Amino acid sequence: FLRHYLIYVNTLFLNVRFVHRLLTVEILEENPNLLHDNFPFGEDSVNLAKKIGACEELIIRQNNKLQRWCVKILFESVFLSKIRTLIHPTFNNGNEDNYISNADDFENLSNVNDFVSKWKSTMVPFQNVFCAEAWSELLSLMIDTIVRILEQKVWTLRVNELGATKLDRELSLLITTVCATNYTLREKFTKLTQLVLILGFDDDDFDVDSGDIKDEIDSGMNWVVSPQERIKMRGLKVDKRR
Repeated sequence: FLRHYLIYVNTLFLNVRFVHRLLTVEILEENPNLLHDNFPFGEDSVNLAKKIGACEELIIRQNNKLQRWCVKILFESVFLSKIRTLIHPTFNNGNEDNYISNADDFENLSNVNDFVSKWKSTMVPFQNVFCAEAWSELLSLMIDTIVRILEQKVWTLRVNELGATKLDRELSLLITTVCATNYTLREKFTKLTQLVLILGFDDDDFDVDSGDIKDEIDSGMNWVVSPQERIKMRGLKVDKRR
């Protein structure tokens, strides 16, 4: 059943290309005189060209709705549980609520390396089956779930300075792996990346009175994390001086 469904999803995404080819390219672009030669009276050829364009727009609009619906069903039925299983060991440095690292375990990235290995073995076969557009749509949904889970997780951690650096490395490797086929999807990780970045800031980067980052740092980045969230995130550090 799954194999047939994947073929169906691919067909929906390829439909857009074929509809455009059959209607716009072959009738209007490659044969610009076709309509005028066969419908030479008045504005018949012009009106017919408009109707062909409107027909293509309608077909593609409805087809796009089916694409999103079918990919969403596929994601919820097949991939959601896989993603939750794959992502569970990440952001874990030996304790569910702590990411306290030391010189002995700083280089140990076994959790995220295990994620990378399992991600590739699980997802690459599907990636090879899907056309590029279908895979990007599915990958976007998977990344939304990954980001949501990891953002919830990072707010529960207690992190030391070395742990913050290790956490940043882990996140960077995870993003590189997940977004390998679609670089633009990295934008979905922007807030999570900034949250982890704040954990790695030195004490001197924060204003003593406000508890937020200093103005020169604030102005140097396009922040999506609010001042309140930055202050709260800093509170997760266990080894800050003040």
